[in-house]
Amino acid sequence: PIFEGSYFISYQRCCRNETIANINNPGAYGATYIVEITAPAQKFCNNSPAFKSFPPIVVCVNEDINFDHSATDRDGDQLVYEFCTPLAGGGRAGSAGFPGLESDCDGVKPDPARCLPPFTNVVFNPLYNVTAPMGGSPVVSIDPNTGLITGKPDIFGQFVVGVCVTEYRNGVRIGAIRRDFQFNVTQC
Repeated sequence: PIFEGSYFISYQRCCRNETIANINNPGAYGATYIVEITAPAQKFCNNSPAFKSFPPIVVCVNEDINFDHSATDRDGDQLVYEFCTPLAGGGRAGSAGFPGLESDCDGVKPDPARCLPPFTNVVFNPLYNVTAPMGGSPVVSIDPNTGLITGKPDIFGQFVVGVCVTEYRNGVRIGAIRRDFQFNVTQC
């Protein structure tokens, strides 16, 4: 949800790999990465959570994932993790063979002054959804308290996964960070 008085820092670029299996038409658009700074966070002079590490480039099919996707918070705020739908961003406009300008909202380098929230979600293919972006047995999931991603992917391919970290201070929501990345599932 978008809160009144929030600022958003966003970065958008085209395009995603055309071979991503879990979303519709992945090569036609890119990604939007955002940090929300709420009005309460502005009053507190809040520090944003920082992720501890990058996800692995390769994940082995039919082997357990145990990836620590947690973040640290200098202010000691409570962090809650969840899979969230990755955001689309940009497109092919302004590149060879595609009409429009690079800076259009469907361009390869969207202009942040013109391409404002709310942003568009990617659309998952029928076998996948926000809580099961890779399938698996057990299904790949994230622990809301620790940020640990676990499960056992059982399908080869490339999968985009979104992670949102919501920050609370004294029970009040004060910010959120949205990140997405690609898991490449292969035979190891």
